[in-house]
Amino acid sequence: MENAAYFAYSSQMEGIVSAIHTPIGVSAAIEITDIAQIPGEGVQWVNALWDTGAMCSCISKRCAGILGLEIINITHMATASHLVEVPVYMAHLYIPEFPAFVYLEVLEFQDISDNCDLIIGMDIIAQGDLAITNFGGSTFFSFRMPSLQTIDFEGELRRS
Repeated sequence: MENAAYFAYSSQMEGIVSAIHTPIGVSAAIEITDIAQIPGEGVQWVNALWDTGAMCSCISKRCAGILGLEIINITHMATASHLVEVPVYMAHLYIPEFPAFVYLEVLEFQDISDNCDLIIGMDIIAQGDLAITNFGGSTFFSFRMPSLQTIDFEGELRRS
């Protein structure tokens, strides 16, 4: 894609992993004048799970408390087993090498055991291209935005 700016982030994990976790910055939705600015004070870098099964991004109750996020709404969220009422917060998210995702509504989830404080959902993932490969016995994760082209493994096979 000529003359178009795009952003990319990649991470390689040792071995084949069953879930993609990366560090993501999160802060309260304070006034921000330049979305490309490097995150400053008040940003917590947390362990985030990239989840294509989540329609929207979510924050742990613990992390929302640490950041002092204020509830802006209550909504219903469908989990794998049932429908629950959850608080909604406004936050800024920082993926390394990306401009900030500002004033993003995030839903609360109950803390889970693997020290995960953020879930990156399809509200962010659908804005770009995501690829996961397991070549050579290690998992490689890559995300770029905006979407630049179709990634088609079947098409590649037919053309070879």
